[in-house]
Amino acid sequence: MSTLRRAAAALMAVAALHAPGAATPRAAQAVATEASRASRIDAARLIKDLETLAAPAMRGRLTGTEGNKRAQAYLREQFKQLKLQPLNGSFEQKFSFTTRGRGGTQEFPDATNLFGLLPGTAERDRYVLVSAHYDHLGARNGSIFHGADDNASGVAAMLAVARWFSARPPRVSLLFVAFDAEEEGLQGARHFVDHPPVPIDRLSAVVNMDMVGRGDKNVIYVAGTTPYPALKPLVETAAKGRPIQVRFGHDQPGVAGVEDWTQSSDHGPFHNVHVPFLYFGVEDHADYHKPTDTADKIPRAFFVQAADLVLATVEQLTLAPAPDPARREPAPQGGRVTPEEQAIVAAVDAANPQALALLERVVNINSGSMNFAGVRAVGEVFRAELEALGFSARWVDGAAFKRAGHLVAERRGSGPRVLLIGHLDTVFEPDSPFQRFERVDANTARGPGIIDMKGGDVVMIHALKALHTARALDRLHLTVVMTGDEELTGEPLTVARAALIEAAKGSDIAIGFEDGPGDPKTAVIARRGTTGWQLRVKARPAHSSQIFREDIGSGAIYEASRILNAFRETLSGEPHLTFNPGVMLGGTAVDLDTALARGTAAGKENVIAEQAVVMGDLRTLSRDQLERAMERMQQIVAASLPHAHSTLTFEEGYPPLAPTSGNERMLALYDRASRDVGAGPVTAVNPDRAGAADVSFAAAHVKMIIDGIGLMGHSDHTPQETADLATLPSQTKRAALLLYRLGKGAAPG
Repeated sequence: MSTLRRAAAALMAVAALHAPGAATPRAAQAVATEASRASRIDAARLIKDLETLAAPAMRGRLTGTEGNKRAQAYLREQFKQLKLQPLNGSFEQKFSFTTRGRGGTQEFPDATNLFGLLPGTAERDRYVLVSAHYDHLGARNGSIFHGADDNASGVAAMLAVARWFSARPPRVSLLFVAFDAEEEGLQGARHFVDHPPVPIDRLSAVVNMDMVGRGDKNVIYVAGTTPYPALKPLVETAAKGRPIQVRFGHDQPGVAGVEDWTQSSDHGPFHNVHVPFLYFGVEDHADYHKPTDTADKIPRAFFVQAADLVLATVEQLTLAPAPDPARREPAPQGGRVTPEEQAIVAAVDAANPQALALLERVVNINSGSMNFAGVRAVGEVFRAELEALGFSARWVDGAAFKRAGHLVAERRGSGPRVLLIGHLDTVFEPDSPFQRFERVDANTARGPGIIDMKGGDVVMIHALKALHTARALDRLHLTVVMTGDEELTGEPLTVARAALIEAAKGSDIAIGFEDGPGDPKTAVIARRGTTGWQLRVKARPAHSSQIFREDIGSGAIYEASRILNAFRETLSGEPHLTFNPGVMLGGTAVDLDTALARGTAAGKENVIAEQAVVMGDLRTLSRDQLERAMERMQQIVAASLPHAHSTLTFEEGYPPLAPTSGNERMLALYDRASRDVGAGPVTAVNPDRAGAADVSFAAAHVKMIIDGIGLMGHSDHTPQETADLATLPSQTKRAALLLYRLGKGAAPG
């Protein structure tokens, strides 16, 4: 099981299905033993598969290792023996990925999902996906992490289900998937969802097993019926009369003392694209993620019954009618707020007039990036607000990077370390005619920087005020960084962002209050980074009548054109990667002012161009993608035409905010908070629509990030910049509830 999951800290308030024989562990074991004899599971084979996958020869099955490949070979052979069919001619789906953490970067170039298809007899193009991850933690310091419960048990149970159905083909198709790299952040499931071998909209449900063997308390949990309540009766039918306890829960973010498992294993990425899921698992035990998680610790009778429960549930899903596509989206969860959360929501509503007044006040202070006094003045307003809440605040002078500076504030607490990010500057300098807050109507106002991002700063401040009113701030360790140069970043960039990066290094979670695309139905969990580049070409000058001669060549403009066209042909087809030449000069002499992105060129129509210069940007979704693109561009530049020489240089820019399972987890928490305050569901913005932002500088240092949750509106960076004031309280409530639940332990540590 992924390290996103941790043991529940308190008893669950969940529905339970239980049988009379479960009163004591001894009685439960006796009844389970008796019931297992009547199970449809081949118990001997189930245990053999478990012991094989958890054997020392598998070396813990870490992704990319020889032990992992031995597990792959074993599973492929089982798929063949069960007469499962390959998809697109293969049982394998290869992929690669990179992980980054405080320990550095690790490449995984050889990961493999395995799948086998059992076609349906009636509806071959409708699928129930049955899954379990086969990877684990490998071997460390001479100890093998066998991963018997986590998750040889789930894979063995999946094979048992496949074995039963292979002799009794179902009405609908069953797709059995053994995911790789779950322990590295659900990488296999994420890749499957991004590159599905069958249409995602043809998946009726996902049944995922992760740790189904070690029911020390004779209890197995089923998550997924809260967001997808139509599935609950099917599980209830499958669970009826069983000697093991079947409990529903662990699928509601924000429940005090109870871990939410909706993103804790491979069902998570499917849930994010609204595929209904059922997740079967036990709570963590003393051997979780330890070398002592061995096959001999698995209680046989419980394991057989758990596998048979999954089999019966899959059977119910194959017999159920096709789900209504309109009901695939998770059920609304509005109104699930505790009394303390209700007090927070009420505090936001009560303070909304003060929030509007604060917004008008700061919008009316010009803080164009180069108006240093104005940027500091806005910073002083927010500094006073934060100090009133118990923050210690300081001003980071910007002389070293030729800007006004930044506001940094900290409030120590006992809970998770959360970094809140805003900015003080706008694109409107003092000479702009657009200077004042203007109320258009009851729900609309215009003003310079009203949504980008003074409105987001106000959302942040008033979310913190609501938590302060509810006496909940002490549950969080908070750092606020409001930069003074986001719109026109100071140089050198490493110095200009040093304070932000230092704050990120001491944080677990980062939240940005930019406006994003301006749609309250979305938030940002991935952004492309930007990198500047400059191409300079020198060639042999001569009379134009001699162009293309072997001893003269084609000139600088042709060479620059060759390079640009090769860039286009090579780079244009890759998802999330864009390349744009913004300025180009060529001739006998060129002079480019890179700061102003303008210049001059001189030449004659009958002279072969001696020089050319091009500047542009490169946008990528990950550091790996950036490095690959730069390498390909340099290779193209190096293949010069005769008598031409080119150099390509890159400038430091905003790093990418790559999509991660942690960011998806934050989105799920924010989505739940939004639903619970009645603001509706929230989905992720396409990263191609999200520009660069300061939050990306935290990506290499924190576990979870969300951005784009500030004040909504439209036409930012223009004299028509307009705020939807109705979203001021709703955005503040969502942010406040998210922060409150983080303080209550909604996110893993």
